[in-house]
Amino acid sequence: RVFIPRAAQYTEYPLAISVDFLKRKGIYQDQIGTQSILIITAPNGASRAYAIEKQEFKSYKQGILLDKDKKRWEVTDAALIGPDGEQLARLPAHEVFWFAWVNVFPETRVVY
Repeated sequence: RVFIPRAAQYTEYPLAISVDFLKRKGIYQDQIGTQSILIITAPNGASRAYAIEKQEFKSYKQGILLDKDKKRWEVTDAALIGPDGEQLARLPAHEVFWFAWVNVFPETRVVY
């Protein structure tokens, strides 16, 4: 299974990330076209994708998201809320079997 974050340019720059990889990492940052993204994964394997800007995040443990400066961010269903009140929107995403995805988007970049 792969996780597909659907940033604005995801059909032009398709990205598929192994669900097992995300479970091991807990947090992952990447880029889809011009959009930086953050994916956080709970211990139960549920992942969420968020549109981020210049932020760099370092850890997500026990529901606590910390950026590189060790500032705490609140994780909600709709957005990440920063220590200064800034909000970073959640992106649509889904899980799919790799063989089904690659048939539609053969140029997909894969992270595993």
